[in-house]
Amino acid sequence: MVRAQPRHVVELRALLTEFSESARRLEISTLAERLLDERTQVLVAENDDVAVGTATICFVTTLTQGVVAHVEDVVVAAASRRQGVGRLLMAAVREEAERRGAAYIDLTSRPARTAANQLYASIGYRLRTTNAYRLDLRS
Repeated sequence: MVRAQPRHVVELRALLTEFSESARRLEISTLAERLLDERTQVLVAENDDVAVGTATICFVTTLTQGVVAHVEDVVVAAASRRQGVGRLLMAAVREEAERRGAAYIDLTSRPARTAANQLYASIGYRLRTTNAYRLDLRS
């Protein structure tokens, strides 16, 4: 597992399109800028120096819990699925969150992502009963 570098930008953009339709509109310069954000850590799983998976960890310090982590954009290339890449990514996420002293790690996953949800449950994530709200500021 490596921290994303500028050399990964084109590969990450292609990889993210497997995860989200909105990634198709992501400018290379925007993605490169986001890799430099101090609040995030973008991890990349490589096979023969080619990005085959990624996960983004966002860190924030709250008044009540101190440092907490939120995982976004977990995606494994279709050709690399069911080979343990997701499990390795999530182990690296945990290691980085622990290194930074995070109190916990939150993530969300659509119910349709069955394999991902099974993975999260198998490594100790618990499904929370909560309301998730979003206010879209871009529309």
